[in-house]
Amino acid sequence: EGIWMIDEINKTTFVNEKLCEIFGYSKDEMLGKEIYYFMDEEGKQIAAKLIQDKRRGEKGRNDFKYISKSGKEIWTSISTNPITDDKGNYKGALAMVADITEKVLLDAKLLEDEKKYRSLAHQLEMKNKDLRQFTYIVSHNLRAPIAKIQGLVFLINHDAESKAMLPQLLQMISSEVEQLDNVVKDINGILSVQDSGDKKLEHVLFDLKLKLIENVLENQIVESNAVITADFHEVEGLITVKSFLYSIMYNLLSNAIKYRSPERQLLIQLKTTRKDDMIVFFVKDNGRGINMEKNGHKIFGLYKRFHGGQIAGRGIGLNLVKAHAESLGGRVEVTSIEHTGTEFVIYLPINHYNENN
Repeated sequence: EGIWMIDEINKTTFVNEKLCEIFGYSKDEMLGKEIYYFMDEEGKQIAAKLIQDKRRGEKGRNDFKYISKSGKEIWTSISTNPITDDKGNYKGALAMVADITEKVLLDAKLLEDEKKYRSLAHQLEMKNKDLRQFTYIVSHNLRAPIAKIQGLVFLINHDAESKAMLPQLLQMISSEVEQLDNVVKDINGILSVQDSGDKKLEHVLFDLKLKLIENVLENQIVESNAVITADFHEVEGLITVKSFLYSIMYNLLSNAIKYRSPERQLLIQLKTTRKDDMIVFFVKDNGRGINMEKNGHKIFGLYKRFHGGQIAGRGIGLNLVKAHAESLGGRVEVTSIEHTGTEFVIYLPINHYNENN
């Protein structure tokens, strides 16, 4: 251990070789220096209180961060004893100093690893929960059209009267096959999100992607008389999986058009900005809105719909938006007021792929 002695005005009167080795200073460089000299501002405040304790005759052990001669941070464990004269007057302090830098760094790494593993465990738990829900929903949605097809085929083969209705029955079978095909397409869309690590990363411009989507949705935009405004001047683009960003933008715009209010002209506002290490993408509309108190907890659920069956759709778009955003290392937030409108906020990390690839 290092040995360090200071006098009543906190100046160094003695150091041994070990203390010089710990801090990287020679004895001559340390002698006469105040104990605060080798600390940063935070350490100086803590040391000032410690000195007051010594003046009251208190012993103690504290951990301090020092700055070595080379500028390296040194963590120490210091056991101190006050030095007094025959009359009990404070004359300084004697300290035993141990270098615990390696232990402090290891503890910090273990804490960081623990947080990371807890986060991974939580993510795994949520994915398992989502997988169970996904398995149940897909199983249900696959079984329903299959059961109907089987029933219709049975009628054709075993019910003489039904043969007269063969064209209608075949049309019904075709409709159920189409429904079955939609479920399979949904499964492919959802499972494709899991392959994001193998997807090609490209620089994508928001403005160009919006123009492409507007061309695809041209008929719906004209029919709904929607007014779409965009402000991408703060963040024009990002490096990402092009198909995932397209899916996020397409589904949010398509939903805004689909769930527009019949009482007013549809206004859709898009905007990008930057917050810390995240790119933030906003999509806001003045449509029907959602009762968040009633439905907020299931808004991203698979096959969840909140406006009845009068509006076409399968209830998969927002699930894909969330899945794609999270697969890119981001998240989705939503605020909505029924009969007023909805705003989706997509957070995408700027350096997510640079850090992980």
